[in-house]
Amino acid sequence: AAGIAALIKTTLALYNKVLPPSVNFETPNPNVDWTTCPFRVITKAEAWPDGKIRRANVSAFGFGGTNFHVAMEEMNDTLLQQKTTTTAQAAVPVTVSAAAQTPAYTLHVPGEKIQSDVLTFSAATKEELYQVLDRAALAAVLDPTYLPSISYHNHIAKPGAFAVTINVESPEKLKEKIEFFKKIAAKQDVWTTESLHLRMKSIYPFTPSEIKPKVCFMFPGQGSQYVDMMKDLASKYKVVQDTFDEADRLLLGIIGQTLTETLWSKPGETKEQIAVREAAIKKTEMTQPAVLTADIAMMRLLSSFGIKPDVVMGHSLGEYAAAVAAGIFDFENGLKAVCTRGKVMSEIRVEDNGKMASIAAPVEKVEPELSRISGYVAVANKNCPTQTVIAGASKSIDDAIAMFTAMGIQAVQIPVSHAFHSAIVRPAMPQYRAFLDTLKFNAPIMPITTNVTAEFYPSDPEKIKDLMVTQISHSVEWIKQLQTTYDSGVRLFVECGPKRVLSALATSTLADKKDIKVVASNHPKKGGIVEFNDLFANFISSGIHVDWKGTDMYGDNSTFNPAFVNWVTSNAPQAVQAAGKTSAACACNETEDEESMKQKSIVISGIAAGGPGSWDKIFREGVLDEILSGRNMIEPVSSEIQQKQIDKHVEFVIKSKDGNHRFERLTSPTQAIKLAARGG
Repeated sequence: AAGIAALIKTTLALYNKVLPPSVNFETPNPNVDWTTCPFRVITKAEAWPDGKIRRANVSAFGFGGTNFHVAMEEMNDTLLQQKTTTTAQAAVPVTVSAAAQTPAYTLHVPGEKIQSDVLTFSAATKEELYQVLDRAALAAVLDPTYLPSISYHNHIAKPGAFAVTINVESPEKLKEKIEFFKKIAAKQDVWTTESLHLRMKSIYPFTPSEIKPKVCFMFPGQGSQYVDMMKDLASKYKVVQDTFDEADRLLLGIIGQTLTETLWSKPGETKEQIAVREAAIKKTEMTQPAVLTADIAMMRLLSSFGIKPDVVMGHSLGEYAAAVAAGIFDFENGLKAVCTRGKVMSEIRVEDNGKMASIAAPVEKVEPELSRISGYVAVANKNCPTQTVIAGASKSIDDAIAMFTAMGIQAVQIPVSHAFHSAIVRPAMPQYRAFLDTLKFNAPIMPITTNVTAEFYPSDPEKIKDLMVTQISHSVEWIKQLQTTYDSGVRLFVECGPKRVLSALATSTLADKKDIKVVASNHPKKGGIVEFNDLFANFISSGIHVDWKGTDMYGDNSTFNPAFVNWVTSNAPQAVQAAGKTSAACACNETEDEESMKQKSIVISGIAAGGPGSWDKIFREGVLDEILSGRNMIEPVSSEIQQKQIDKHVEFVIKSKDGNHRFERLTSPTQAIKLAARGG
């Protein structure tokens, strides 16, 4: 929000061609020679002269440490030229016909929003590859359904010596990314040296090979849920919609309500209505089945493309998805188990429900310090070398947060109803065990590790039930689980479900392992389909086999949502529909009518942005993509720089709840900034 007022003010200044005055400016700085200085301070509003393009800059400095700079330029009307052609057609919304539409198979989002795909281009030489890419860029502009139309034949084509896989959001983006790829490839050998700029744009050059790594699916748990989770994937892929339909039918009998009615928003909903949904899916009785359903839907979707696990593991609630994957019980009993698990824990009656907190330090440092806290407090989640979660009595957790904060260690309370994975929820265990005895358990059909011991599950169903009951009040041994899984031979770790929490934990924990790959499958920031495509781009460029059988839009289709197929075929050019399978792949011939492209109205604009990061220049290629992709460019501040902060006699505000705020001098490195977005 920092700078939004200035952004609005500057927009109005450009629009009205007025130079606004500076607020409250009275006395010029006497140290500036204003007679020779090229700048002046405007004290009264005045007309913005013609003759040159009007430009203005806005800088925003947020108290949280974020700095943004926006360069703005007035609209140049001479660049617009409207032409009417006999071939132009108005865009008409497509409604799926009654014959093709079923209650289960509908488009929950517009077809244009879900047609993104991952495409691979290759050739015998680099020069030939560039020609292939140029033809593809032209074809994509001419065909609004180019991506899903060409997808199948693109995927099954035999690769040449030089290849590049591109995660493409839209036909327009394909042309943009191809130009960017060629620009970077002209400067360096992108096939031998990885380019961060290309990776940030989801462009992956590679030389074709094939590997078959041992695969682990990591299933996330409570806290990864979000409104509209996997709604776009359900609109595109049949198996995802089928899984959510199955969950709706089962949950109606288990908890008396459906999942999608709560989880997926409807067109035109307000922010207030979305907030109600967010609150609803944070309630344990809805959170647990929502995350389990998303985990299983993703597992089934990956399996439909031939990506199947050799080992499975889940974090807390996620262990139930792992149990379904391992065949310990089916999806229906998994839903019953997690709904009951949440119910018995929420119904326990204790004097203090307790609290939980995340500590930014390894368990080896956190656990010894807890002995200094009076009252009950224990380690709940051993997540990774830089994060440990504690749980315990409310006052004890408050005291622990204060203690770690005073030590210069970040400590944040986690919003939960109870202190999970601690002795506080132990009263729920007998009732939960009694319920599990009513379910049918099987020996696992594949290795699955347990949060309790970090070892593999036994084959005895009764011992499995014991572990699941114990897990309620036991710490999550995630670090050891990852090590156990790696030691078993796993080299590809796939987060199978919403967000990237477990990917981050695995990357941190196994940072010293140079022979592994850790990838996520779903995230709201990028969008479910774009993130899923990025997962496949990683697979393809790494030589991991993907089975594209059943993805032929104009032939044998068992993968896509029929409503999505209807949208594609209804909007595809007639030539593609008539020729079926091959015409879409040939849409990049040089015989296309380029003149029709020249007649389109265009707007030319430019933008530049600087970004933090001491490893490169502030103004560098791809910095916008780094920012928009959510990359964390915060770096540790060295002790030398921290000392310089002290030497500058900085004073900072100490805020007080009673309003008696005060200033204090920075005198100790523990008070100095520990992390910052440093510039190169």
